[in-house]
Amino acid sequence: MLGKQTIPKSGRRQKQPRSARQMDMFTGFAVDAAASLPRWTDLPQNAQATLIGLMTQLMLDHAQAPKMPEVRDDL
Repeated sequence: MLGKQTIPKSGRRQKQPRSARQMDMFTGFAVDAAASLPRWTDLPQNAQATLIGLMTQLMLDHAQAPKMPEVRDDL
């Protein structure tokens, strides 16, 4: 666990040191998973149609989501 981060009087947090990076929880996962996944063309037509519909809906929902102001961390 990292030490408790203090907030200076200015109210701005200090950037974490480079050594405090998030650990990679999926090391080696991509290689193993990719080897076991079927190719797109090997999926049945109904599975392809279902996935296309789901991905289309996901993108449309994302495009219609309210726009959040960009958060800048370089203040």
